[in-house]
Amino acid sequence: FYLFTIVFFFSMMVSAQSSIPQVLKKMNKQSVPYIKVGELKNKNNLIFLDAREPKEFKISHIKSAIPVGFDHFKIQNVTSAVKDKNATIVVYCSIGVRSEKIGEKLLKSGYKNVYNLYGGIFEYKNTGG
Repeated sequence: FYLFTIVFFFSMMVSAQSSIPQVLKKMNKQSVPYIKVGELKNKNNLIFLDAREPKEFKISHIKSAIPVGFDHFKIQNVTSAVKDKNATIVVYCSIGVRSEKIGEKLLKSGYKNVYNLYGGIFEYKNTGG
């Protein structure tokens, strides 16, 4: 599954950057509100959670992000690292599909201010983040 996911998202990124909105519209339910890269500077004290796998995190990640993974995600790892359920949390992955699923789990666990980074780390890096 992991290899398929990487290949799928990489092929989507290679085919066209403009396809990200179509992929997100097709694969996401928008159950976790999006936050765009440009909006990040308007928020204070953000906590970034990286919903990609450890191999992806090692290659590149947002500074100070906490790796939480996807395939082996455990809510206990988040609750021990982020005690404040009112903290502003931005979950990201490659483009924003896996991060929505992790964001849903955070919301179900009582976190109140959870956002899904629109376009994920690819959009973040492509816009100078």
